[in-house]
Amino acid sequence: MKKVLSYIMVLFLAINSIGCAEDFSGDIDDLQKQIDELDKELEDLKSQQLADLLAEISTLKSEIAALEADLTDLDGEVLDNYNELMASLQALEDEIANSGSAVYYGDLFTDADFAGFKAAGATIVTGKVAVTKQQHLDDLTAVKMIGNDFSISAGTSINLPYLETIGGNLDIFSMPETGATVVLPVLKSIADNFVINNPIGLESISMPELLVVFKDFKGEGLHTVNSFTMPKLDLVKSIYIDAVESAVRGLSTLDLSATNVVEGVEINGLAEGSTVSLGVVGEDIKLVDNFLSSISFQNTDVYGDLSIDQCKFLSSLSAPNLTNVSGSFSFTWNFGGEGGIGNIARLKRTNSEADVIKAFDKLEKVGREFTFSYNTISLVNGFHALSSVGENNFGEDVGNINIQGNFGVEQMYILNNVTSVNKGILIEGECDAFTGFNTITHHYGRFGSGEPSIRIALSQRRGDDYMPLKLCTIDAFAALTHTNGIYMDLGEVTGFGANTFGSIINPGEEHYLTVYLPSEDDATFGTGNFGACSMSAFLIKVKNGEFDLYANSKAEFYDYNWNSLDYATGVDALLVNCN
Repeated sequence: MKKVLSYIMVLFLAINSIGCAEDFSGDIDDLQKQIDELDKELEDLKSQQLADLLAEISTLKSEIAALEADLTDLDGEVLDNYNELMASLQALEDEIANSGSAVYYGDLFTDADFAGFKAAGATIVTGKVAVTKQQHLDDLTAVKMIGNDFSISAGTSINLPYLETIGGNLDIFSMPETGATVVLPVLKSIADNFVINNPIGLESISMPELLVVFKDFKGEGLHTVNSFTMPKLDLVKSIYIDAVESAVRGLSTLDLSATNVVEGVEINGLAEGSTVSLGVVGEDIKLVDNFLSSISFQNTDVYGDLSIDQCKFLSSLSAPNLTNVSGSFSFTWNFGGEGGIGNIARLKRTNSEADVIKAFDKLEKVGREFTFSYNTISLVNGFHALSSVGENNFGEDVGNINIQGNFGVEQMYILNNVTSVNKGILIEGECDAFTGFNTITHHYGRFGSGEPSIRIALSQRRGDDYMPLKLCTIDAFAALTHTNGIYMDLGEVTGFGANTFGSIINPGEEHYLTVYLPSEDDATFGTGNFGACSMSAFLIKVKNGEFDLYANSKAEFYDYNWNSLDYATGVDALLVNCN
């Protein structure tokens, strides 16, 4: 607009500089015609910007009306918030229609732009706004609506007391001044993305009335942000927060418990002792490499992956409604506290880890992979409602259960009622006693072609002197009758439960059994009592070759030093202590 006015002034000066000796009336007429055409173009541009602004408001109203239609009677408070937003948009629409001076046509980029906005007494900007200094914010105090993108890269006190709606993206970045704060006390809606990118000096963000972000919320490099308040946020497309690269992990509370997330949530790198409260998330929930202590979410179904990994200070987890994860479930490298992963000493101070696992007491199905590995945890008693893993494999090579490498485990009682597993089952690591999988009867899935269905390699817990702390026993697969190969490394296993693998009828047609025998001395540490007695009926049939029905049907036995043994020697060693 300013460029057009400048052009008109140049033409005006040119007219006045022309001498009167000659008749230039034809040229003047042409010049006037050009000015008239420019005026018309300017008015057309203003009209188009006004139409675009009204269309943006109309679109927001339509989207909000659709959201209101989805709300139930139980959402009374949320419905009131949306009604307030609708009233706010209607008021802005009326202000635009009734007061031409309320609207500033164009963008605000330069000092002159911001000064012009303030001088005009406008409250609405049709274009983009880019704040690069505190003075810009001071000039923008009266703004109620920004029709396009709004970016803030500087300032120490960002307080826009009347800003209600942003018609594009909200971007907060750079912010080099220390102690910067953002307060948008009446902002209710952001039409596109809300992005915070490496705001070096930013300490707090407060948006107490923000109700909806129609696209994504992203926060990266939150170096010094220690307060983030959006208590009324009801809807956002997705959430991504990554503070892993921060010098100080400052954000201690992220309360999004009232928020419905259409797609996924990924949060990384929050502060020690921090809490994350989520509402209902539409797709993936990923909490990785966080120092947080508490997690809660309200989903009944997770329509994607659920990953809680590398949260070493985790002491509280609430998922009271969770029954189904359609993707993969991953719970790995958690606990350990200040000493990090494998910090067994911490387990002597608290049993909160066992309480965390109880959060999954209602979980019934995992659609793809199930992984519970490398956690520092002494007592595991959970996942007993889980009956199925891998139903949603879509023909892919997924559907495994992986339980391996957990630190400090004394008792592990897990997955005892699972009845269907699409691929392989892996149980590996140190453990005093393992109990699980005692309901499953048929299991044909494998880790891959030629791989067994079940792999077990448990060993005894050891102290700092590498001496064993306790014995290692297995009570598992009591009801299993049919499978596709069993691999057991029993090198440090000291006992079987009364029914472990006690019902096997058909172990598979190919390489159906591999056993590495317990040590005769240091693995049993003087007990000399190991016996696979619960498997005796099956093992005698193996010894007699009754399952070697095809060219590739075979069993393999190895002693503690991995020397191959024939069937008779291997079976006799496993049953030597059985009556």
